[in-house]
Amino acid sequence: MSALSDSTNMPEAVRTNKLKTVMGKALGETRKVINEDVVKSIYGDLATPELTELVTSVMEQVNERVSVEFDSIVASHDINKKLLKLEELIEKAGTENGETVNSAAFASLLPDGVTPQDVLRMNTHEMKLAERERLIAEVAALDKANDAVVGEIEDGKQQLAVKLQEIETQRLEMQKTADICTMSS
Repeated sequence: MSALSDSTNMPEAVRTNKLKTVMGKALGETRKVINEDVVKSIYGDLATPELTELVTSVMEQVNERVSVEFDSIVASHDINKKLLKLEELIEKAGTENGETVNSAAFASLLPDGVTPQDVLRMNTHEMKLAERERLIAEVAALDKANDAVVGEIEDGKQQLAVKLQEIETQRLEMQKTADICTMSS
């Protein structure tokens, strides 16, 4: 489970540890699900110990990739930093006797006029913008690939038309030759 560990010097938030523990447990459960009976129920008579081992190996690779991607997402969105800030806010709010959560604890950490909801909205907005940019880039890549395929299709049509014209020319020449042969006999 080394892929789920944080490589920065920043201490991990309790919630980050819990999040990673839950991810580890979920991935652990997927390891338990794949066994010889499951493979046999899917592949029937084709199921062999080698196939079971292969499926198990592939699942391990998928689990490792999920784990690495999870770490990447946690790192790219500064989840640990945000959860540390949240824990700090909760702790500070808890030490303030008689004050509400939206009072002095948050006010001292946030700029004037900014509420925790504003921060959440901003984070959500930033994540949506990042996802939008990713989707736009994906659409652009697909459009480019689509244009390439359309170009290849058009080239194929042109080559086909040229070949058809050549075949038609050869057919006409063969027809002339056949006509000449029939006339001379």
